[in-house]
Amino acid sequence: MPRHVNRGGAGWISLSNASTPAINCNGARYSCFEGPFRTQSLRWAADAGEKPQVVEIWPGKAPEEPGTIGPEKQLMSKESVKTQVEITEPARLITNVTKLTLTIYRPAKDKDTGAAVIICPGGGYWNLFWQTEGEEVAEWLNTLGVTGIILKYRVPRRPDEPKGVPARRPLQDSQRAVSLVRSKAKDWGIDPERIGITGFSAGGHLAVATATSFEKRTYEPQDDIDKVSCRPNLTILSSDNYSSPSTTTIIPDLPSIRSNVNDNYFSRSAGHLILPRSFAARYGSHAG
Repeated sequence: MPRHVNRGGAGWISLSNASTPAINCNGARYSCFEGPFRTQSLRWAADAGEKPQVVEIWPGKAPEEPGTIGPEKQLMSKESVKTQVEITEPARLITNVTKLTLTIYRPAKDKDTGAAVIICPGGGYWNLFWQTEGEEVAEWLNTLGVTGIILKYRVPRRPDEPKGVPARRPLQDSQRAVSLVRSKAKDWGIDPERIGITGFSAGGHLAVATATSFEKRTYEPQDDIDKVSCRPNLTILSSDNYSSPSTTTIIPDLPSIRSNVNDNYFSRSAGHLILPRSFAARYGSHAG
């Protein structure tokens, strides 16, 4: 388990010093917290017995992709003041993403529970915090016996995606990613009914957008993979942007959380991640 881990209130596994009781939001359980989950630059030792597998999401060019942003590149974030964020040293970012992929981190075979979580790194829909909100999260999930799958979605915003509102193309990538993982579940040793999604900041918004938009594709179907459900079975938010948890509509530009999204748990946290204790039983026996 990560540093500073302890048990929260009844029904919760808390990766911090406190937990907050869940509230009902249109029948779905939702916990409201503030601030990002951060691994504090702690590199989880990879328990996986194999090198991460990289799989392309789309069979060809992604929908609505103009292909005009230049080659993909990696950046290093600037150092930050400790009072502002948990991570102070530079971390690796990715931008100019047009080749959309899943990077699959498998747990050791003797720990593998069959559960998987798709990870959406944050970055304001401009960059992806690949190291701290992607690789480190996947490695930590491996310690729970859960397959961590990092989604490389489209950033930065394309010219027709204005600032201040969520970019639309990443949701296309995320919907496709859930369907792809579920369609390959047997080949990848994953339970198709135990596929979760988590995200940080803008990635948190993308995660909940995926969880609440499963009834309609945001792109024209490409192949048989798009006939497979894109509904995640579990959703975990961390410092999600564009959200309004004080209202019944968690994200103003998205539908309200439906009562039939009964397997999804939503949580935000201050410097930590809070999971329902049922995660341990349903998604990873090593979580406890």
